[in-house]
Amino acid sequence: MLEFFDIAASWVDPPLDELVSGVGYPVSYGVRLKEKSVGPITHKAVLLSPTAFNGNVLTPPVGDELKFKFGGFNSDRHYLIPFEHAKEGKRPEGISGAAAWVQSSGSHALWTARFKFAGTCTSCHKNGTIEQIVKASVVRQFLLEVFGTPENEPSGKVKFG
Repeated sequence: MLEFFDIAASWVDPPLDELVSGVGYPVSYGVRLKEKSVGPITHKAVLLSPTAFNGNVLTPPVGDELKFKFGGFNSDRHYLIPFEHAKEGKRPEGISGAAAWVQSSGSHALWTARFKFAGTCTSCHKNGTIEQIVKASVVRQFLLEVFGTPENEPSGKVKFG
């Protein structure tokens, strides 16, 4: 039940106010299971379930807000969205590494969910109410530097070399 996408063609750095969505595993939504002791070792387990999140791209911080509340933020490389579940007392820890997506604007004869890659979640700010996301263009550049430029092989498969 997986669907692949073409990262070379299906990506976007979302503009201000664009709706961005993703799915992650926030620990604050986890269900703690019964502890079990075996000799001197205590086993603890947390059941994590996928949680959808979304938010509109926020205006980048500037001045003192950037300096004191958003350490490591660079508007050339990142953007911010609100973490709406914070209103319920939930925190986004556990969604780091989750892909962020935007709905494709193209029209088709038959509707189906079509998304463009919009980046990767990295960290949260302001007590978990704001999520920082690495822009898709930065992720793509990283992949090109690590794996090289994709080359099509006669088999139709994409090879990085």
